[in-house]
Amino acid sequence: MSLRRGSCGRALLLAVLALARPSRAQQPPAYELDYVADAGCPGRDVFAARVQAQLAEAGETTPGAAAHASVRLRRDAAGATGSLELRRDDGTRHARELSAESCDAAAQGLAFVLAYALGAGESEQAPASQGQGQTAPNAVPPPRPTQVPISAPVASAARPKRAGSTWHNGLAVELGARTGLGPNWTLVELAELELRRTGQGALEPTLRAGFAHGEPATQLERVGSVRFSWLAARVEGCPVQLRVVGTLRFLACVGAHLGRLSAVGRPSSGVGGQGRSADQVWADVLGGSRLGLGLLRVLALEARGEVVVPLTQYRFAFDNPDTSVYQVPRVAFAGFVGLGVHFP
Repeated sequence: MSLRRGSCGRALLLAVLALARPSRAQQPPAYELDYVADAGCPGRDVFAARVQAQLAEAGETTPGAAAHASVRLRRDAAGATGSLELRRDDGTRHARELSAESCDAAAQGLAFVLAYALGAGESEQAPASQGQGQTAPNAVPPPRPTQVPISAPVASAARPKRAGSTWHNGLAVELGARTGLGPNWTLVELAELELRRTGQGALEPTLRAGFAHGEPATQLERVGSVRFSWLAARVEGCPVQLRVVGTLRFLACVGAHLGRLSAVGRPSSGVGGQGRSADQVWADVLGGSRLGLGLLRVLALEARGEVVVPLTQYRFAFDNPDTSVYQVPRVAFAGFVGLGVHFP
């Protein structure tokens, strides 16, 4: 009776140890994950869980060779972009980039690609370990895209968009000041429509066209006063765009103005003469830089500085006595701050 009880105890202990031992079939493919994502994107644990879910759905459960996966997720006004690089100890490498309408969709697409790469790597290495002319009896085929249920947005994210194929509209409203159109700094309101192209990296051209209006400014002289005001059409192109950090971007731009300047002179009492007005058509070219900080997906805070070169030369003066009030300089300057709205 005691011998039977001892045999049952040993059998029970062996059964518990067998259940406690991690099953080889439950171990996921071995890899290290280096994961960096912008704010608002899925976290590292969520991404790793998605990869494991894709592997489990495809039946990919055999431990694989050691590998290192590097994942990057970035948000922009057009949606999100992601990149994946998988390096194995045997020197093989898998790399992929994709774009999606949201950061979550990009993360799901990269999780699918990583799961596929891990599975494909194992299926390629398993036959080699069995020797020439033999196949691995327990080799698991790599997951097929048709075997993994993914929603329509993720399916489109798994196939990256063609770079440079998307144009977006926008609107910018800014307030600033500039010289060169009167003796003093002039307060300027600026409104522009925007057309920009995404998917070209540093070469993402942005085109803007709109109107600039200068608030009236008065210059006082001994013989009288002159009131300046102006309105101009404006075009601007920014062929180069660089991401500084996060959502902060730097743009190098060139542009031009074509406008009309009005000056109204009023003589001081006792000087004599009558007040007169004069209109002058003027044009200039400019070069400058702009910083844009993305606040939301469609909203950005902007600041710009410009160096302006006038193309027209003119001079305002009182006739009697001959007193010069203002002459156009060779170089002028301007600066603006405002908000930009980018439509998806």
